[in-house]
Amino acid sequence: MKILKLLFLLSIFNLTIYVKAQTPVIEETVPHNIEESKKGPNQKSFLHGFIGYGLILGGGEGAGGTINYGRSGGWHFGIRKKRKFSNFYSVGYDFFYSINTFSLKQDSSKVFPNASLHTREHFRTNELGLSLFNRFNFGKRGNRIGNFLDFGVYGTWVIGASHTFYDKFVIANSANASNITVTNRGLIYVSNFNYGAQMRIGFNRFIFFGNYRISQLFNGKIAAYPELPRLITGIQIGLQ
Repeated sequence: MKILKLLFLLSIFNLTIYVKAQTPVIEETVPHNIEESKKGPNQKSFLHGFIGYGLILGGGEGAGGTINYGRSGGWHFGIRKKRKFSNFYSVGYDFFYSINTFSLKQDSSKVFPNASLHTREHFRTNELGLSLFNRFNFGKRGNRIGNFLDFGVYGTWVIGASHTFYDKFVIANSANASNITVTNRGLIYVSNFNYGAQMRIGFNRFIFFGNYRISQLFNGKIAAYPELPRLITGIQIGLQ
């Protein structure tokens, strides 16, 4: 009996130690889990990077505003902040940097920036931008960005623009050169700001987008150039 009583007391003692040892673990674990639940793509606030590329599409406005499709496009990258108000609706903004290149078609209708024909020629803009968007979520997603549809607007500041042409000669020119590349910068006929509308459909990290420029790319008070195509569509990848 004494042995049984001793074993019983030892069992009670061990159980007490076990409970006391577990209590702080539980107290430490719960706040940690609560804190972690506030983080992630499907929480109230989420910030992440992105990178994308799109093809410039659509027709130019007026004779001479044609481009080489497939060789005209733009890269962009930046950061995106989303604020969730419900499982269905969120708002957000992007800060981004973009480089858009228009490969100019060389034919008899060419007028931008002049009528001279070259082996290759392109016009490029470098822009800093801000976009604001409304996001409508659909489908199950857990703690992921999930599936969504974005509608928004954007505005950019053109921090640089250049016009470059390349010529290759069968017979060397007067400078004894078989090819030349000329880049013109400080183009006063380029508008300082652009703005437009945007739409995106996303499947977690992969996003298909379309941006339509509403503003005029060129300052009509300086030069009466035809507008180049306004639409760019492509894909973005979220960097989470």
